[in-house]
Amino acid sequence: MNIKDIIKSTRKVKKINRREHKKGAVYIFAWSFALMLLFNVCFVDTSEGARGKKKMDEPFAPKEVVQCRLTKIVDGDTVEGLCNGRNLRIRLTGIDAPERAQKPWGARSTSNLRKLLPAKSSFLLVSQGADVYHRQLGTIYQLTCPHQNNEKCNVNLQMITTGYAVAYKGADTPIAYRRAQENAKKKKIGIWSKPGLQQDPKKYRQQTR
Repeated sequence: MNIKDIIKSTRKVKKINRREHKKGAVYIFAWSFALMLLFNVCFVDTSEGARGKKKMDEPFAPKEVVQCRLTKIVDGDTVEGLCNGRNLRIRLTGIDAPERAQKPWGARSTSNLRKLLPAKSSFLLVSQGADVYHRQLGTIYQLTCPHQNNEKCNVNLQMITTGYAVAYKGADTPIAYRRAQENAKKKKIGIWSKPGLQQDPKKYRQQTR
């Protein structure tokens, strides 16, 4: 074999090696991409906290009293707050408000709660433990209220009094809540101004699920 044949043979080998190298790189990239997808599906946290929403902390035990700072009004009977360093989703006990999808009542109920609890305001939480969804249950009291023992300080009760929530149908619901509901009905205020499912949020949820 002469020098020219050797050079040609060498060039062919180099071309083959380059093609094999490119194929190898493509295979490596494909496998790396597949493994990345598999890792994301199997191991990446897809909880609410991982999707950008705040991860909620452990609720307080029943009868604990803590001061909180409002971080969000979720709807007419649910808020979020920072309470002694814990981020909590708080379900106001003893009341049931129209769902956000119940137009326009859900929005009106939420707006009414915002009036009672302005943005970033502080409030007092009397804990009633956690519910099955791991939300904090409790009664909220306004800190700016001049008389802390006054029923007007009780935000849960005020949502019923103003006609934007109903008294929850449960044995533990205070009698004052039921009386407030009857008064709101008589005055035909809030949700009582017009007949409809907004007057029975539980029934609405049953019919729409």
